Amino acid sequence: MRARVLLAFQRAMLGRVTASLVGVAASWTDSTICGRFIYEGPLAIERDLVAEIETEVVADFDRCTTCFTIERNGSDEGASLSAGEVWVYRRWTT
Repeated sequence: MRARVLLAFQRAMLGRVTASLVGVAASWTDSTICGRFIYEGPLAIERDLVAEIETEVVADFDRCTTCFTIERNGSDEGASLSAGEVWVYRRWTT
């Protein structure tokens, strides 16, 4: 299931990663897929992009519900994983 979830996220995110995206964390069970999108700065088109990503991810799974959230974070250093999450995407900084 791990590989399917991560690949579904990555495919759905193609062309939808903006400069303000700090990271995307995911967690899942047999019936639920959760995504936490962490952005810095104001959120303008990001809500629509996350909704599109959620629609594409859920289309890859039968009988799964989703819980996608958006967080605003001031910096890369403040982004961290919660229990049970894995990074799908993390912005690289020097």
